[in-house]
Amino acid sequence: MSQFISYMDKAKGVTPYTAHATTDPYPKEGSCPALQAFGAGITVTVESKVALTAAANQMATNDIIVALPIPPMHVPVDCYIASDDLDTGTAVTLTVAELNQDFTDIVASTNFITASTVGQAGGIARASVADGLRLPPVDRIRWIGIKVAAGVTGLNANAVLSLTFSYRAANAD
Repeated sequence: MSQFISYMDKAKGVTPYTAHATTDPYPKEGSCPALQAFGAGITVTVESKVALTAAANQMATNDIIVALPIPPMHVPVDCYIASDDLDTGTAVTLTVAELNQDFTDIVASTNFITASTVGQAGGIARASVADGLRLPPVDRIRWIGIKVAAGVTGLNANAVLSLTFSYRAANAD
């Protein structure tokens, strides 16, 4: 049994947040509620989408996209990036991992996807690194994000990047 929650649009009161050095990088209180899975065998699947424009979200090297929270005492199950062609060139690479507490970088050895080129032509990249899928439960909200490991050389306006992420309660073992 699974539950699907979307973090994609402002109408639902939840906005994915792109952190740039010149803006406030922290998610706003209550902007992305961490939804808990209650009961053994329940998997929660959440999605975070970012629509890119030429004026914003330039996706420079080392930018962080704060995507979604995992509630306390929950563990990852799976994730994937679905992307349009983000880059008019062939430079952009994306890494999905847990974010540090300052939302300024990813935490070492927590990657789910490392340096994916999915944004160069569009497509899907699924979790392919065991480190992230083996994260132990912790007693705090853990934030998952996307680090732009190599920035775009030319942003394709109106492209969409999404992260779909599944997790479950740790006691459901």
